[in-house]
Amino acid sequence: MGKTIAIETQAETATAVARARALSAAVARGGAVARVAAGAARRNRVLLGLVAAHFFLTLIAGRIAGVPFHPGTLAALAQIFYMLLPVFLTGAVVLRFLRMARYVRPAHPVAWFLQDLRALATAPGRAADGVLALIALSVFTGTFSYFKELIPHLAPFSWDTTFSHWDKLLHFGVLPQTLLLHAFGNAYVISVLNAVYQGWFFVMFLMIFVAVFSTADRASRNTFLVGFVLAWGIGGNVIATLLSSAGPCYYDRLGFGHAYDGLMSTLQAYNRIAPNWSLRVQEMLWDGYLGHGGVRGISAMPSMHVASTTVLMLYGWRRGRNVGRWLTLFWALICTSAVILGWHYAIDVYAGFACGLAAWWGAARLTGDRAFTRRSRVPDQDPAQAPGQAPAK
Repeated sequence: MGKTIAIETQAETATAVARARALSAAVARGGAVARVAAGAARRNRVLLGLVAAHFFLTLIAGRIAGVPFHPGTLAALAQIFYMLLPVFLTGAVVLRFLRMARYVRPAHPVAWFLQDLRALATAPGRAADGVLALIALSVFTGTFSYFKELIPHLAPFSWDTTFSHWDKLLHFGVLPQTLLLHAFGNAYVISVLNAVYQGWFFVMFLMIFVAVFSTADRASRNTFLVGFVLAWGIGGNVIATLLSSAGPCYYDRLGFGHAYDGLMSTLQAYNRIAPNWSLRVQEMLWDGYLGHGGVRGISAMPSMHVASTTVLMLYGWRRGRNVGRWLTLFWALICTSAVILGWHYAIDVYAGFACGLAAWWGAARLTGDRAFTRRSRVPDQDPAQAPGQAPAK
């Protein structure tokens, strides 16, 4: 009897010890997760602070305008990003494989490649910082889209005639759209410019994906992400409300005159020869403005395509000369497309460029990044070598 009791007591004690160890391990894991999350929040504190400030500002604007949140635009943007996310991940894996095949050529490629991917995925702070930044930017995308829909309610379009007049003054009495049509007035050229303009989404999301998971140069990463939020928040919401305008493609529809009828007629004629998707998107946004469509958010001043591409271009130069050169070419094409496709006045483009420069400068100040456009100074490393991995023999 006593022996049985002793055995039962020992079993209960062992069970209690096992439970205590499991609880201790769970607490330890929870503490580790909390420390990782706290570290990521600390490293991204400026980004998180700006997103939170924009969130509350948007709530106030929504109350003033009396317009409920409409998820149509956010849903469309989210769908684009999550469709592209597998493409970016696949592209990253393929790029690492090609670099291994070209530069390293290890004796055991499969083992080396798996180790390389594991080292990339587990680099200190990469996953936590990347996921937290993506969550913050997702929240910001939602509040930005909502705020942009509020603009006509907060400040009806009233600057279009002024900007059109300023465009003529700055371009010797001629509308810049007329000048560009003389230079690029070809249906196939317009179709290519339209493809570049629509491809801006892909380039923007790609650079965001690269930046949020980057650990090589945190100063450049933080400046880019904070500059991105500053450009969109201040330029695309605040300035866009103060200087509310719709753009040349809606000039006639809003009763401002027929100054751009020739441009839009020419674009329609070209569309019958080579596709110009911008015309369809413009119609979709107009339907949303009238309350008949799900995607909304007409606003021209400043050009956020140009402002955001300016930030992308500056970040590209920080990552390397080749990236900077390609993004500079992309920036020039975006500037041209924004005007010739009827989306923007030229003054919108100039303001967008200034907005992007100011956002980068402000981000550098906020994040403590002392350099403005210097190239990243990352220690020399084999292009196929993973962080913390010894060179292949």
